[in-house]
Amino acid sequence: MPASTTLSRIGRFEFFAILAPGLCLVAVVMLFLTAYTTKPATSAGPVTSAAQAMRELSAQVKDQWPLGVTLLFFAYLVGNILRAIPVNIVDRVCGRLFKWTARKGYDLVLYQKGFPYRPMLEEQVSALQENGLLENACLPGEGTEHSTFNLWKLILCDRSPATFDYTQELEGRVRLFSGMIWAAVPSGVLGLLGVLFSSVFKVVHPSWLPVMAGVAVVSLAFVALLGWRLRRVRAEEVLAVFLGIVGLRQKSLPSSQEQIQDIASHA
Repeated sequence: MPASTTLSRIGRFEFFAILAPGLCLVAVVMLFLTAYTTKPATSAGPVTSAAQAMRELSAQVKDQWPLGVTLLFFAYLVGNILRAIPVNIVDRVCGRLFKWTARKGYDLVLYQKGFPYRPMLEEQVSALQENGLLENACLPGEGTEHSTFNLWKLILCDRSPATFDYTQELEGRVRLFSGMIWAAVPSGVLGLLGVLFSSVFKVVHPSWLPVMAGVAVVSLAFVALLGWRLRRVRAEEVLAVFLGIVGLRQKSLPSSQEQIQDIASHA
């Protein structure tokens, strides 16, 4: 059981939230360095096209397994660095960039304030109260939401491990979005530099132009799509933690039958 639990955690969190962004960034850097170190079209002697250079690079990684292991380890380190960057930074940036996409309803509420999106939580409290599922509001005071949110997670970890595991999966998805955005930004910059080097400055083989253009376009698409949905994904984590705390609070309250029995015993 402990071994299977450890492996499952590596699969969910280590790979998707750490290794995937690190691999993407390292792969793009390797492509850029390979393009820059191959002969340009104006050099004397035989030139190396993008396809030839990538085949040679792939063969080296395949035949020299220590190189592949080193690159994998380096990608893991890079992924850890990207994961260490606070999500709030990219969350605030994406909030400013994509606020115009929120027209009405739930999405609009998410862009009114920053994490943990107090207006969204207030709507959830109102909905629960209207349905008789919550008697008193349990939201923290203004300016203390983030600290209280961290405390909620610790409470769930202590009192409801299954719920905590579920919220960790949601946090892993948030970390994946954040890490991929941070990996896509420098990847896009390298892609644009590769386009300039292959088409304008002619310092790399022109066959690299479509490769570098593809890197730039894909990176821009990742930033746009993941940044657009980052707040929605992060709000799902916040909501799961909040509802988990509400559920624990409801469990701690005496049932109506217990209240009746208690009143009868003191009559």
